Amino acid sequence: MMKKRFQAAVYAGLGSLLVTVPAFAQGAAAGTGTAAQPAPADEADGPSSRGLNEIVVIAQKIEQNLQDVPVAVTAFSGEELEQQNATKFNDIARLTPSLYISKVSATETAPVITLRGQVQADVLATLDPSVGTYVDGYYWSRAYGLNSDLLDIQSVQTLKGPQGTLFGRNTTGGAILIQTNDPNFDGFSGSVSATYGRFNEMQGTAVLNLPIVDDKVAMRVAFSKSKRDGYVRNLFDGKKYGERDSWVGRAKLLVQPTDNFRLLFSAELYKSDARPVPYSLAQISTVGFTGATPSSGLGFLSYAIQSGFVGAGGFDIAGARAQLDQYIATSQNSDELSFNSPFRNYAKTQTYTGTASLDTAFGTVKFIGGYRNVKAAAPLDLDGTAVTLLNTGTIGTNSLQQDLTQYSGEFQITGQAFGDVVDFAAGIFYFHEKGNDGSQSTSLGFVNPNVPSIFDGTVSNDSQGIYGQASVHVTDKLTLTGGLRYSIEDKALTLRNRSFVAAANGFQCTLTGATLPDCRAFRRDSFNGISYNVGADYQFGDAMIYIKAGRGFRSGGENLRATGAAASSFVPFKPEVATSQEVGFKSEFLDRRVRLNVAAYHSVVNDIQRSVLVAGPGGTAATTVGNAGKLRVNGAEAELTARLFDGFTLGATGAITKPKYLEYFDGVKDRRTDRIGGVPHHTFSVSGTYEHDFGSTGLLLRADYVWTGKVALQSYNEVGDPNNAAIIAATTAPSAGIINARAALTFADGGFELALFGRNLTNNRDVQLGLVLPQPLGLTINQRREPRTFGITGTIRFGGK
Repeated sequence: MMKKRFQAAVYAGLGSLLVTVPAFAQGAAAGTGTAAQPAPADEADGPSSRGLNEIVVIAQKIEQNLQDVPVAVTAFSGEELEQQNATKFNDIARLTPSLYISKVSATETAPVITLRGQVQADVLATLDPSVGTYVDGYYWSRAYGLNSDLLDIQSVQTLKGPQGTLFGRNTTGGAILIQTNDPNFDGFSGSVSATYGRFNEMQGTAVLNLPIVDDKVAMRVAFSKSKRDGYVRNLFDGKKYGERDSWVGRAKLLVQPTDNFRLLFSAELYKSDARPVPYSLAQISTVGFTGATPSSGLGFLSYAIQSGFVGAGGFDIAGARAQLDQYIATSQNSDELSFNSPFRNYAKTQTYTGTASLDTAFGTVKFIGGYRNVKAAAPLDLDGTAVTLLNTGTIGTNSLQQDLTQYSGEFQITGQAFGDVVDFAAGIFYFHEKGNDGSQSTSLGFVNPNVPSIFDGTVSNDSQGIYGQASVHVTDKLTLTGGLRYSIEDKALTLRNRSFVAAANGFQCTLTGATLPDCRAFRRDSFNGISYNVGADYQFGDAMIYIKAGRGFRSGGENLRATGAAASSFVPFKPEVATSQEVGFKSEFLDRRVRLNVAAYHSVVNDIQRSVLVAGPGGTAATTVGNAGKLRVNGAEAELTARLFDGFTLGATGAITKPKYLEYFDGVKDRRTDRIGGVPHHTFSVSGTYEHDFGSTGLLLRADYVWTGKVALQSYNEVGDPNNAAIIAATTAPSAGIINARAALTFADGGFELALFGRNLTNNRDVQLGLVLPQPLGLTINQRREPRTFGITGTIRFGGK
């Protein structure tokens, strides 16, 4: 009943806003112009005691006022992120409608991004994302390193819906643009900050801007080191997990030999090496267990044998079940676990980019090129018990699971033509990626002597694209936009998948047709796709209404963890194609004291890609990727910002996301009733910020409440499984509201700041991550939300901007 009331209230609210606000806005003040050369998503105007500041974004490759862009965009400046106490990449989702960010089930070093119902559930080198991420205009193909500290950020912009024309393939859900601060010529400046918080959290950050040659050369350097003790104790070895130990550093060099030509070079390094939050056992199945020849439930059998419930008297099934039930009941609500395989997660990235920009009479010519390398390892104890049921790790003596390198370059031309009647953007893009991705699994101790099982692949991926988009200003109020992009993908995969056979005291190939000694199998596949964008927008007063339709392309690929018959497992999965229609309304009124943006959309995704955990060799679990037919997503979003009185700003957001499988047949049965994992159907947030100056002293008070409806963490929904209800309960995040707050005092006109912060103030510990390890293992595991944290930050700022 409450759910239906909430849905009705949100739909009614969005509908009334769309109907009443345009009429109200027509009587508002005239629209505002864009400030000269504003920074993207920066507050182009200075602090105002009356109207809201203008926000400038680059959603169409050129700088525009957010309110003039016919695209659904949520943008935050670096200052706003600091006020929200957003310190990690995951934090940007809190106040961004339709965006949901969680951890990858297999590693702590990369996030899972869900946007408008589109999600990439795994970070395999053979699986591309559905939400593209660009840092300073450079495409990051892999998510490793994204969850580092938000260091010296200028802005974060989230573009929603297919962005295939301007931002390429792998943006069927949207794109996230992260802009870091560039060097400037305004003088020597910088900042130093230190944080101390709960669990011995310590973070130090330093930023330095250094002009080298007046108005010609400048450098900017930023560095952050973050460390925190763990809060989950492993009773098996006494160590604490859930710790953090990472650093990130960036250096940027700006060379501007003439007023119309500039070169910008950037180097960024990131490293993380820590014990992450472990999984807790939530459910274990005894389905098929007969005591002598179990056909499934091998996880339970292995536990019983390793825990001493098998002896001369036979199998003490009841005793093993009782002990497991007691352990599960205790550990599910505790920060004390007992698991026998200690582990650490490691990641290191290097990113080097160069951007050349030339301003001409018709616009700007730009080239963005770069190199990025990712090294990562994420061994895990996936059963959360004191016996060996399923562990993953690196292959043999290799210290890495992923070692991937990308090279890419993009040539862009943006500008105006025909007396500024036409705005255009065009370009070509090239991308190459190569490297290794592999892991090994050990499962079912004492039951399965045939371990480990190894998945080992080498990838070589190439992508090319050409695109163009133009906006024609038919009148000073009506603009028509159209764009087209063509993408070509060439992918090659070499597999060396194998498993140990105890009887032969050696390895066997797990893919039919592959032969020893290296079990090599190779295939190459090509994919192509056309993306488009068409739309119209009409401005009246301080308001705009727009309609648009678009198509996005997510590349196909190959199965890294293929086993069994090559004809059925070592086959490519097809590209995913999303088409979307959207209507939106943007407005500012009451002398720019109120800003309201609303959008509603309808998307259909054909050949949607889905990662599925299936039983692998020797009782292990393997991730395979296939096409799941057709998915429909209907949704709506709203963002409201209002300066209610001088110094106080109220913010509110809301989103409805309604995904549904229209077609999904896996070759065996109809799976349209499967849950759609990682997609909250309802979210809203309310935030308040109060700022006041007392001479040279300033006060800032900030609080936000973020409510997320229940989220299916896994797709599992097998009606015939007697454990289905328990599995669903263990892999569903219940609806919850989270409160965060920050209070800051500045002195000496902002030169010194002291801030107190709190995260998850109500200490909500609900389940946030879940994983089903299918039969014959029969395990379900999960993780809870981090506990309440709080701390204090001191900052010293010096020099100019």
